[in-house]
Amino acid sequence: MVNLAYRDALMDKAALELGHITMNWARLEGALDDFIALLAPLEDGAVTHVITGNADMRSKLQIMKGLGYLRQFDADWFADLIFMLDHIDNDLRVRRNGVIHAEWFLPSGQLLRQTRKTKLFKPQSRSVAL
Repeated sequence: MVNLAYRDALMDKAALELGHITMNWARLEGALDDFIALLAPLEDGAVTHVITGNADMRSKLQIMKGLGYLRQFDADWFADLIFMLDHIDNDLRVRRNGVIHAEWFLPSGQLLRQTRKTKLFKPQSRSVAL
């Protein structure tokens, strides 16, 4: 049996770290919103907030790729932008979702996370397994 004080301390530490991830993700998303506003200036900042406030992260990244292409001032700048946006989408977003949407538990005194995903695969031609 795991000591309750130890379990609570581990869970509190995990919750604090998950909170930091959540807050920094929001800061990153805010920076992307600001960058969209910079690349697509509108006469009223509220209009930009209506657009960015209703787009999910992946949509914002695609919007930025399009705006970056239209507003690029040289090929190196655009290549760097695409590299950073792809890193956010393909690495940071996936890792963030993996910890934020996981179930956290202490089966034997060690903090573990579990994610549940369904995946269909074809073990043989014309058959499907879960």
